[in-house]
Amino acid sequence: MKNAYLTLPSKKLAARRISPKEISESTNIQRDLKKLGKICHKCAEKAEQTINEEDRQQLNIEIEQINSKYELQIDRITETHWTKERREDIKAWWKCLYSKVQQERKKEDLLKINKCIDT
Repeated sequence: MKNAYLTLPSKKLAARRISPKEISESTNIQRDLKKLGKICHKCAEKAEQTINEEDRQQLNIEIEQINSKYELQIDRITETHWTKERREDIKAWWKCLYSKVQQERKKEDLLKINKCIDT
């Protein structure tokens, strides 16, 4: 045991964090896509039920963030009840954002391939 302690460094080493993997643009879009999907599921689960004010405010904040980030025009939630029309509208925007994720992934993959070819 004494020999083991002799081989260990005498200074206390600080634990270092490993630098996180670079977050890609498609990963960021994927997160927002997940938020939009949750809103769509909430519409389906609570169809024809009343929308409480707290949910409405929180969802409108998320919608505004997504709109500004991706220059979309998702309508704010102003209804008093969840409707099929609202669900279909959000579902259409989800599909639009999903296609953007796929395009971004293809672009990233091509960049990786070209980078490997060049080196």
